[in-house]
Amino acid sequence: MRIAVIARSLPAHGGGGMERVTEDLVTRWARTGHSVTVVTTPFSVKPGDGSSDPYPGLLDVVTLPGRPGRYSSRWGKALARLSFDEFDVVFSVSSAARTLLGAKTTRPVVLQAHGTSLDEIRAKIANRSVRSLVRLPKNLFWLGRDLHDYARYDAVVGVGPAVTQTLTRTLPRRFRPRTYIELGNGVPKSAEDSEGAIRAGAVFVGRLHREKGVDLAVRAAVSAGVPLLICGDGPERHRLERLRDRLGSTSPVEFAGHLAPPEVRRAVRRAAVMLVPSRRREVGLNLAVLEALTEGTPVVISRALAESFGGDLPTGVTMADGVADLTAALRRTVDGTVDNALIAAGAVGFDVDRVAERYIDAFREVVAHAQEGQA
Repeated sequence: MRIAVIARSLPAHGGGGMERVTEDLVTRWARTGHSVTVVTTPFSVKPGDGSSDPYPGLLDVVTLPGRPGRYSSRWGKALARLSFDEFDVVFSVSSAARTLLGAKTTRPVVLQAHGTSLDEIRAKIANRSVRSLVRLPKNLFWLGRDLHDYARYDAVVGVGPAVTQTLTRTLPRRFRPRTYIELGNGVPKSAEDSEGAIRAGAVFVGRLHREKGVDLAVRAAVSAGVPLLICGDGPERHRLERLRDRLGSTSPVEFAGHLAPPEVRRAVRRAAVMLVPSRRREVGLNLAVLEALTEGTPVVISRALAESFGGDLPTGVTMADGVADLTAALRRTVDGTVDNALIAAGAVGFDVDRVAERYIDAFREVVAHAQEGQA
């Protein structure tokens, strides 16, 4: 297939989880014989070897004028002037391609929804922090746009059960997508055989921000007497280091800082359990959780995060809220018998290669439906 991907940012922009998902998908499509062109914003720092192309020889990257990694009217106008007639389908990461809706392109446009403005509003109200509430007007603005746009896309792909709930049941019918497909996030397979690996301690992976609940992980690990490795950096690091020192513990709490993806996977593979006590309600499937399951590592998550999986939690995932509950779950997991191979086997559906194939199948159906409508 000939696929045009519209994305405001990629990992080369310094982005996070959504950008990693985009990169994993587009590179796999290109490596399996599909023609892929990514249209994005300028790079503030040239990626890789200093060239303007982070994927030389694999796929085409087109940068349009505007603000690096951000939406802007200048970028949107430049996008609207492009022709996509040479492609079979246009894939919009979040609302990046909204300026193409309507008569701007003859090709079907598929939206990938990692979440919704409605869920963002709910999360900010639940958080109740001043910073979150100050940002509410922006989310309300985007909610109005999203409600206007959902039915204008040829199809909407939601990345998990929580997105499905909002877009197909919570929203009034007149605002729902015409065609909806649920395709969860995927992660690369383990680079090493984790069977028989020596596992010890707990691991946390993510940005060190209050909403991630890292302080809860530190308190629980100290209380349980379990070593904790914290992979990531952020504004809360110094406060968390002071918390560790104040609590004191015979079991170490180590801050590894920012690690390259292979190093993170290695740390997760060697851990007895991953802690993800997020305070923030997430609607997309958390990549750190999926990577841990792929490595056969059990995960303890918060109720806020559990909602993203819908009614049933994957094999190896336990829900715990608050320090006492988290401490108890941590002790049970570390002291109990864990079938790591069973956890890894249950995560096979999160393999990004399989997810990428499902997207291609979905694109073919959308294109066929669009062609029938034009006949």
